[in-house]
Amino acid sequence: MEFATLLDWFIFIGGIVGCIGTLRGSKFFLDESRMQTLVERIGARNVRLIAAAAYAMLAAIAGRNLFG
Repeated sequence: MEFATLLDWFIFIGGIVGCIGTLRGSKFFLDESRMQTLVERIGARNVRLIAAAAYAMLAAIAGRNLFG
């Protein structure tokens, strides 16, 4: 297995797990206490959704590289 393919697998799985973990509120994937200015401006829910979308985008790009 090539290194690029292995890296795509890690990014794909990490993106899926990161998206789910962010939406569930896990501090491992998104620590809102470190983003107080952003949370105060647009809200905690919106920050979570933006971070989850970023993780999902990483998973989608890696998935496109892996599956077609």
